[in-house]
Amino acid sequence: DYIELMVSKNSQDNKEEWMRQKKVSTQLCGLAKTENILIFTATQTNRDGLGGGGSKHEKQDSGGGGELIGLNKVSESYGKLMPVDYCVSINQNQDEYNQDIPIYRLYIIKNRNGQKEQTIRVRVNYSNMNVKQDDFT
Repeated sequence: DYIELMVSKNSQDNKEEWMRQKKVSTQLCGLAKTENILIFTATQTNRDGLGGGGSKHEKQDSGGGGELIGLNKVSESYGKLMPVDYCVSINQNQDEYNQDIPIYRLYIIKNRNGQKEQTIRVRVNYSNMNVKQDDFT
């Protein structure tokens, strides 16, 4: 689920929205390590994440796909991404959406154990949500 919808197990952590999100993220990372499991969650972008309010400091896709959603576009609390090991944004412009087989640009925002700031292009079939990497030749 969205981190924004979860609450901390400690009620004191839930008083401030930004602190609650950071604590929930930290607790989820701890749970994943303790149980040796992989946890996926989602978060929303801020209003600039919709393509508006761009600045000269925003990351552009070197493949020509346009603006990428980075850490500066996370809503509510940047702190919720501090404890995570891996963070990916899903990016798609109107041209990519309108193709016969639409394209996503998966942008690796954060990777504690490997390469980051890399874009991986994949094709998506919306009828079954099958996503696969393509050679794009």
